[in-house]
Amino acid sequence: MDWLELLWNACVGCSLGLPIWALAAIALRVACHWSGVEIPALGRAMLVVGATIVPTIALGVLLQVLFIGPDGQNFHPVLQFLVFAITLFVNAAICVGAYTLLLRARVGQALTLWLASSLLFVVAAGCVGCAIAVPYRMIEGGI
Repeated sequence: MDWLELLWNACVGCSLGLPIWALAAIALRVACHWSGVEIPALGRAMLVVGATIVPTIALGVLLQVLFIGPDGQNFHPVLQFLVFAITLFVNAAICVGAYTLLLRARVGQALTLWLASSLLFVVAAGCVGCAIAVPYRMIEGGI
């Protein structure tokens, strides 16, 4: 991998990662409203989301390399599901801990907050993905 490819990957990662990060912060704010927790400002919500996303991604990549391998040659659906389940459980623990510390929520509220913000994020990401994919497929002539 040369420097130009590394720079290109960094630009693509930032252009995709920053809107996803903002979407997750907005989902967190809406979930705070629903669960009765004090609604954080957007900057604080982005800080909380960043504090939970970074360790989750690091753990997910580490588990993926350990269970599946760095090149994906040991792929097996059961192992992939195991990586997903472990990462999801650890993400819940990280988020509940961060929400109790950074948002001053009780543990039950933090768990509700994690469930609500995760569901909101999945629904919003699915809608955005469909809004991008359907016109793209129509332009390509696939539909």
